[in-house]
Amino acid sequence: MPPAGRIHAKPDSLMPTPSSEDRGAVMRAEPARWPAPARVVADGSGNAGASGAAYCARAGRDCEVFVPEGASERKTERMRAHGAAVRAAAGSGPGPELSPAGV
Repeated sequence: MPPAGRIHAKPDSLMPTPSSEDRGAVMRAEPARWPAPARVVADGSGNAGASGAAYCARAGRDCEVFVPEGASERKTERMRAHGAAVRAAAGSGPGPELSPAGV
């Protein structure tokens, strides 16, 4: 059956870090532009951390990403490529979160 009307697509592969995590990262990073914090603190060991770092870079904010000890070097390099400072932390966090530093 041919489609009726227009088809709208949202291909994640065209996002800045080709990851579906970009959608959430932009919603968490965008408010950081409003109060103009000096930096944003995030946690995540892979795509979420890279997305957060990419969107913070785009917003002109420094980003510090905390990853579990032993996180993949390949994944943390993606975060660093966007200018994030990557810090290893014992254990794992509750999930990818971004917040203005000091909040």
